[in-house]
Amino acid sequence: MSASDTAAFAAWEKSGWSNESVAQSYATGFAEAAEQCAGPIVAAALIKPGDRCLDLCCGHGSVTEALVAAKAAVTGVDFSPAMLEMARKRVPGAEFVEGDAMKLACAPASFDAATMGFGILHVPDGAKAMAEVRRVLRPGGRFVYTLWHPPTIPSGIGYLFKAIADHGEMDAALPSGPGLFDWADREHVADVASQLGFEDIAFDVVPSYWTAEAPDLPVDHFRTGTVRGSALLNAQTVEAMAAIRASVSAAVKAELGPKGPWRIPAPALLVSMRAAYSV
Repeated sequence: MSASDTAAFAAWEKSGWSNESVAQSYATGFAEAAEQCAGPIVAAALIKPGDRCLDLCCGHGSVTEALVAAKAAVTGVDFSPAMLEMARKRVPGAEFVEGDAMKLACAPASFDAATMGFGILHVPDGAKAMAEVRRVLRPGGRFVYTLWHPPTIPSGIGYLFKAIADHGEMDAALPSGPGLFDWADREHVADVASQLGFEDIAFDVVPSYWTAEAPDLPVDHFRTGTVRGSALLNAQTVEAMAAIRASVSAAVKAELGPKGPWRIPAPALLVSMRAAYSV
């Protein structure tokens, strides 16, 4: 992206996620699946009691909470004051700072581990954020991030985006930004990470789910609890939205059975790596 695109996307994401209604809807609905990844993130980071951990794009604090439970000393960073307000209430034992993932106000080699739960797709330049993580990690320190798995396996997210492609418009006028699954591409991640001084790069799938009384729940989660997804859905016509809901409902019932409640899959990709001892 150009500098102007990066700035526009950053401002748009920050504004959207700073909306208290969006932040609350994400935390109380959409995040059900994301929270199931907190334990695997901490396990992959190989946290030991007393480790200094950076929880980047910490959101409402689910990963931070798991890190504190593992007896780490945690600093959570996020660009959304609304998210940070929830995180401070949820995890009083951590320090929270409003900040930019691409320009951290942290000293070099000041952390033993860094985590980023579903934040990398909200950063205009993920490579810059990864470079900052490498800078603030000590040699041998672990970096773990998650993002939603591409819809190459059954996924409520896949059902939704297929429905939009089939019945609506995918080219809504949104600010230019990174693709939702750019940082799930193994070759791309390995290339960028190795150039920045990371090694032992690994990819794992974390099964996670939304519990749904209604089969079209993914539509509501995206419409009320995300920024890009909400903008995309709100750009659809009334007729297209009805068809999208029907398509998602049909896909859930075909995959999971005709009667609810349903456990709609929302699998995540967990990516882990280690800061090399020499660059």
